[in-house]
Amino acid sequence: MKYDLAIIGGGPAGYSAALEAIQYGLQVIVFECDQLGGTCLNRGCVPTKYLEHTGSLYQQMVHGMERGIMVDGSSLDYGQTLTGMNQRVRELRDGLRDLFERSGIRYVDQLAEVRMNEPGESFTIICKGEEYEADHVLIAAGSVPKESPVAGVPDIGCLLSMNELPHKVKIIGGGVTAVEFANILRMLGTEVTMCLRSGRILKKWDRELAVSVEQLLKKRGICIRTDCTPEDLASKEEDTLILSAVGRKANRMGTTELDLDEDEQGAILTDPDGCTNIPNIYAAGDVVSGSPMLAHTAMEQGKRIARKIAGRDPGNVSAAAKCIYLDPDIVSVGLTEAEAKSQGYEVVTGKQNMRSNAAAIILTDDRCFIKLTADRKERRLLGVQMMCMHAVELAGEFVLAINQKIDIEDLAGILHPHPSCSEAVTDAVDALIKKL
Repeated sequence: MKYDLAIIGGGPAGYSAALEAIQYGLQVIVFECDQLGGTCLNRGCVPTKYLEHTGSLYQQMVHGMERGIMVDGSSLDYGQTLTGMNQRVRELRDGLRDLFERSGIRYVDQLAEVRMNEPGESFTIICKGEEYEADHVLIAAGSVPKESPVAGVPDIGCLLSMNELPHKVKIIGGGVTAVEFANILRMLGTEVTMCLRSGRILKKWDRELAVSVEQLLKKRGICIRTDCTPEDLASKEEDTLILSAVGRKANRMGTTELDLDEDEQGAILTDPDGCTNIPNIYAAGDVVSGSPMLAHTAMEQGKRIARKIAGRDPGNVSAAAKCIYLDPDIVSVGLTEAEAKSQGYEVVTGKQNMRSNAAAIILTDDRCFIKLTADRKERRLLGVQMMCMHAVELAGEFVLAINQKIDIEDLAGILHPHPSCSEAVTDAVDALIKKL
């Protein structure tokens, strides 16, 4: 059978593209050599957020006495925690597989390799000795962990399959993954040391957010060592497990035979619509050069490509929220203050410290704030940096404001419930308006 669209990869970009394309009557086949749902569902976003929530609940029990809650003999059964985590992951994966079947999407759980035919002809996909034909190909193979700077050190994702928590862990890296795992492990009772080659954690994030996160982690008992030498990274104390969290790189399995334009790291170069240099071959998600490696961005890219192939308007590229799940959440949408200045905007900022917000004071003792960055000339929002409870849930409001170029005054008119953390949005907007 010949397909309209063959998708290499069943992660967020791949399954979103498939489910979008099938709505327009396209015949779709998806190849995935690992597990449907990709890294996000099976080893990334979903299981780690389950652990983060479990750790948060555990800490609430441990410190419940501060709020008058007496819990005697509280302890953590990590094996039971993993059982619950794996059950949720399996439910979501099975649900996705069932959705494929009900939608008429062909799914092949084997490694596939894309081959070029003569110009203007369809593509051949070889999988497990069989050949499949498709008019269009979407490469959505995701990413894989970068090699550790210390030989023999495993990727931090191996924690998700350990039956017991290590007593001491040394994490190499200071990015989002390193920060989230460090926080999870510490909340679950592990002693954690982070070792960075750079001068600070989250070096690609707004400096104020990064400093605030570092203070939060140290407050929770995590040791952070910066400017580490190769010898520092490799040194190991007794009974300490060293794990690597130094980022990810594009997964090019099954597409290396294609003469695709790529960057120095091997990620695929595309235009804003996901088109590669080869007609009718597209790429989306982590495999794309410059990808923020966010599941929701990958989903949007996959859907836009599916619409383009179907002859529909792919839609505009949306602003994306970058999130760190720490309790309180860390969120960045749009431009930081430094980025906006470097792009020539006449920058104005408005900030609300949430110690005056009733909901925030009820929920946490940690420092929280919302900082808005706007353009004075056009009086519109350019970006937001948040460190507060439920910030992830607040992000959509700012994505909409940036996408639609909503006037700052219109933002001020949104009525938020009381008491709620969302009230701080209005306060931050008011602070911004006073400077415009």
